[in-house]
Amino acid sequence: MEATFASYVSDNRTIEAQELDLTPAQKWALWQNLRENARPENREYLYDYFRDNCSTRVRDAIDRAVGGRVRQAGQRPAVMTFRADALRMTADFFPEYLGLDLGLGRPTDAPITLWDEAFLPERMRDLLRDVRVAGESGGRPLVKSERTLFAARRPPKPDRPPNWTLYFLAAGLALGGLLAGLGRLGGKHLAARVGLGIAGSLLGFVFGALGLILLCFWLFTDHKAAFANANIFLLAPWSVLLAGYGVGAAMGRPAATRKALWLAAAAAGFAAIGALAKVLPDLSQDNLALVALLLPVWLGLALGFRWAMRRS
Repeated sequence: MEATFASYVSDNRTIEAQELDLTPAQKWALWQNLRENARPENREYLYDYFRDNCSTRVRDAIDRAVGGRVRQAGQRPAVMTFRADALRMTADFFPEYLGLDLGLGRPTDAPITLWDEAFLPERMRDLLRDVRVAGESGGRPLVKSERTLFAARRPPKPDRPPNWTLYFLAAGLALGGLLAGLGRLGGKHLAARVGLGIAGSLLGFVFGALGLILLCFWLFTDHKAAFANANIFLLAPWSVLLAGYGVGAAMGRPAATRKALWLAAAAAGFAAIGALAKVLPDLSQDNLALVALLLPVWLGLALGFRWAMRRS
C-alpha cells in the first residue's frame, strides 16, 4: 500500500478512502475473492478498458461479498456513454482525446447503466455510496465513512466532454479550401502543383493508414470497443495509394494526377456515405465532429486534383 500511495502522489492523483460496513462473513467473502483474483492463473487477464479493468474488478469483488447489492443499485441509466466518459476524462490532452474519438466504435455509444459506468474509480465511489445492505434494524449504507488521503493539485475533470464540432468544421473547411485552391493555381504555378501533390500524398498515407488500423482493430483483435467503427468511412483504407500517386501529381504526370483524382473522389464519396449513415439508427455513431473535419478535406482534395487535371 505504501508503494501504491507514493506512486499516486507522485503522479498527482487524488486518493480517497471508503470504509465499508461489512459483517465478518462479508469481510471473509471479500478476502477470499481477492485471494482468488491474485492467483497466478487469474492475475493475468484480457484487459478491457470499459468492461474488465482495475476498477470493475474491485466493484465485482465487493458485489459478490454483499450478495449482488452493488449491481442492484447500479441498474439506473447513466447520463453518459462509454465514449462520452472517455472523452471527458481526456479532454485536457488533445492527442489522446482525438485518438480515442477516432478509435472508439459504435459499441461505445450504446446506453449504459451506473453499474457499467463504474469502470471509472470515481463512478464506482459514487455507486457504492448508494448501496444499502441488510442490518439488524433494516437496511444500512454500505459506506461507513470516507476521507481524502491526498488531493490532486489540478483542476477537476469536466462534467461533460467538450463540443468541438464547430472548430473541427472550421479546420476542415480551411484545409479543404486550401487544397482546392492549390489545384486551381496548379496549372500556372509550379509551387502550387507540387504543394497539392505532396499534401495529397501525406494526407492519403496518414488517413489511409489510420483507416487500415481501425479495420484491423475490428477484424483481428479483441478490442470490442473498436468494433464496427464508422470512422472507417472517413478514413478510406485505399487512400494509402495516394502516397505514390500524389508524388506523381507533384511531378506533373497526368496519369498519376488522374489516378490521384479517382482515389480522392472515391474517399470523398466514402466519407459522404459515412455522413449519410448517421441518419440510420443501426449505423449511427457519435462522430459528427470528425465528419465535419474530414469530409471537407476529402472534397477539397478531390476538387484540387480535378482542377489540376483540367488546367494541365
